Amino acid sequence: MTKSSVILRKAKEKLWDGVVYPQSGTQFICHAIVKTNPHPLKGKVGRVLKEIERRLYPQYTVEHWLQARGYIPHGLITTSKRKKIQQYRHAWIDSLIAEYEAKGD
Repeated sequence: MTKSSVILRKAKEKLWDGVVYPQSGTQFICHAIVKTNPHPLKGKVGRVLKEIERRLYPQYTVEHWLQARGYIPHGLITTSKRKKIQQYRHAWIDSLIAEYEAKGD
C-alpha cells in the first residue's frame, strides 16, 4: 500500500508554485491529491483527504482557514497575498509529509 507521505509528495508536484499557474496544476492540496490518484476516495488516499478536511474544518480551503483566524483579511486578495497563501500551502504539505514520515507512513 502506498504511504501517505508518498501520496502527499506526488500531490506537491501538482501544486501551483504561486508564480506561474500551470495548466496541469492546481492551487488546492486536495485537488492535487485527487489529480495524482486514480481512486482518490478509497483507502489511504481517502484517509489523507479526510485528515486535511478535519484540520481545516469548519473552513474548506487554506485561504478561508487563514482568514477565519485573522492571518489574512477578508475580501479582495492581491496577487502578492495569493502567492503567500500558496507558499503557506507548500509549507503545510511539507509539514504533513514530515509528520507522516515520522510515523513511518
